[in-house]
Amino acid sequence: MGSLAQLPELVGFFSYSREDDEAFRGSLSALRDAIQRDLSAQLGRTKRNFRLWQDQVAIAPGKMWESQIAKAVEEAAFFIPIVTPRAVASKHCKFEFESFLARERALGRNDLVFPIHYILVPALLDEAEWRSDPVLSIVAKRQYVDWRPYRHVSVDTPAFGQEIDRFCGKIAETLRERWTSPEERRQLEAEANRRAEEERVRQGAEAERLAEERERLRLQAIAQKRAEEETRKREQAEATRRAEDKEHARQEAEAKRQAEERERLHKEALANRRAAPLTAAEERALMPGDYFKEGADCPEMIVVPAGRFMMGSPTGQGHDNERPRHEVTIETRYRSSR
Repeated sequence: MGSLAQLPELVGFFSYSREDDEAFRGSLSALRDAIQRDLSAQLGRTKRNFRLWQDQVAIAPGKMWESQIAKAVEEAAFFIPIVTPRAVASKHCKFEFESFLARERALGRNDLVFPIHYILVPALLDEAEWRSDPVLSIVAKRQYVDWRPYRHVSVDTPAFGQEIDRFCGKIAETLRERWTSPEERRQLEAEANRRAEEERVRQGAEAERLAEERERLRLQAIAQKRAEEETRKREQAEATRRAEDKEHARQEAEAKRQAEERERLHKEALANRRAAPLTAAEERALMPGDYFKEGADCPEMIVVPAGRFMMGSPTGQGHDNERPRHEVTIETRYRSSR
């Protein structure tokens, strides 16, 4: 990045009407020469690397005018249009002006046109009129210099020389401003696009990572919630089971207690009853292990439950009449004396 003033070869474009130059005996050519001398001195340039292009000396006889103008404009870094009624009406001057505006846009600038109002153009003094003219609207907006008072003055006079010096100083100052060439702009744009693409890819990857992280956390939360629900259900089921077991044990204990109480009361009733024959109800209420007496002279009886048992002694034990050892089945319970 540098400035237009640092270009290896610096070219300006001097746009004017030849008829004006001829009518005033070369005064515009003399003005071009004076501007070139002063500006080259301010920029520290020589004739080899600085020139202010003028079609009168640059286009050889027989050359195609339009192509030569276009070529000159493509080389120009600044544009000095001499604004006169003839120049405004000239299609050639309009072509030069519009061609340089395109060149200016390509350079990425909007301050490289330096108009000189040389002969009165009435439309330039009427805003409504110059705004409707594509060329004059640019001239008016670029803050032209008004050199109409110097039209009949030689460029060698001190007053005119000072005006030329100030005018060239403005051009030199503008050309020294920092500037990025089209090639550098393309490189910078390419670099910016590359970085933007890298940033887009990075942001895309980051967005994808964040989405994956959110999904991971969501699934983790679901799994944790499911695990907590399963744990809660297990704990609830375990609590229910323990409560049921506790209730079952309580009921069993209560049933056992009631059974024992009934048996105690039953035995107590049997024990306390007077020795007399059993009633039918007492007969039905007898349980294995119960004992009773049905009379004072009767033996004490015990209820033997139905079942099976091995009678006799194993071989080698007891007496001979205790063998063989065999199974005895008692089909129904019976009562036996104690």
